[in-house]
Amino acid sequence: MVRSSGSPDRADNRAGDRAGDSAGPAVRSSRDGYAGLPVGAFLDALAAGSAAPAGGSAVALVLAQAAALCAKTARLSARQLTAERASSLTAEAEQVRARAASLIDDDARAYRAVLEQTRPRAGESETPGQSGPTGPSGHTEPSAAAGESGSAGQNRTAGESGTAGQNRTAGESGAAGRLVAALSDAADVPLRMVELSVPVARLAATLAAGGNPALRGDAVAAGLLAQASARAAAELVTINLAAMPDDPRHARAADLLAAIAEVLAGPFGHAT
Repeated sequence: MVRSSGSPDRADNRAGDRAGDSAGPAVRSSRDGYAGLPVGAFLDALAAGSAAPAGGSAVALVLAQAAALCAKTARLSARQLTAERASSLTAEAEQVRARAASLIDDDARAYRAVLEQTRPRAGESETPGQSGPTGPSGHTEPSAAAGESGSAGQNRTAGESGTAGQNRTAGESGAAGRLVAALSDAADVPLRMVELSVPVARLAATLAAGGNPALRGDAVAAGLLAQASARAAAELVTINLAAMPDDPRHARAADLLAAIAEVLAGPFGHAT
């Protein structure tokens, strides 16, 4: 989990990539990954001009915080729920919190895997018309092709013919296929966030309805944060699967969002 105080651990080889001269100071992950950074250091990493962490990692952190609020509310609701019930809900919330926190770094790794497929390999050129890949967090990374201008860029396009042109076409087909596959794999990370949002919403609804009334606001906040996380993560699923409109994960994410809205409608007193 992102810590609230202390100094960043010594950086390791999972450092974020510097995106350019305007990126600002390089921000590196701790030995425990981005999830092990103090809050301020994580926000610095999120704001830096590097590929990761990005939107998906931010969503995972919000979801982990929602689960943590559920754990707090459950711990302090033994009198209302019985000690056994409160302990059970606390354990469930803590389990989800740990799983959500692990996705902070999973998303960063998935995004880097997508970026890796946008780099041309030996004998391949960049995907035509590609100004930057859309990755797990829905942002783009400038490609070398975007920097080409003037006669050099024009000559590269106009001068490709014959065997060279055929080889480029074959290479682009393979590169494009690998990119789509990487995006498909990356879509699983935000989908897991949507899936984990469901038990958090249920926990929040249970605690808002029958938990410690002094902490009802925390339970409500947890539910709304879980729903916001699910909505954002579902959008990332849609972005990653843009080239696969018939993929069943589109419908899966939509169904989960509907389930969360239904869960929260009653205890929260209004449809969300």
